[in-house]
Amino acid sequence: MGSMAAIGDSNGTVSMMSLCRVLYEADKNEKDLMNAIFDREFLREKNLFTAKAQADKKKGEGDKDKGKDKVGEKL
Repeated sequence: MGSMAAIGDSNGTVSMMSLCRVLYEADKNEKDLMNAIFDREFLREKNLFTAKAQADKKKGEGDKDKGKDKVGEKL
C-alpha cells in the first residue's frame, strides 16, 4: 500500500488520498535533472536578453545615422 495524505480546506473538510509511489519516493537523479533544466532555461533567457540588447543597440545606431543625414541636408 502506498503513502496516504490528508488534505483539508477552510470549511473543515478533510480528504484522505492515496499517493502513487512516484510522488513520495524521490528519484536519486531528480535533483540533478532539475538543476540541468534550470541551468538550460537560465542560459536560454540570458541569450534572449543579449540578443534583444544587441538588436536594440543596432536599432539605436540606425536612428543616429538617420539624424545625421537630416542635419547634413539642412546645411
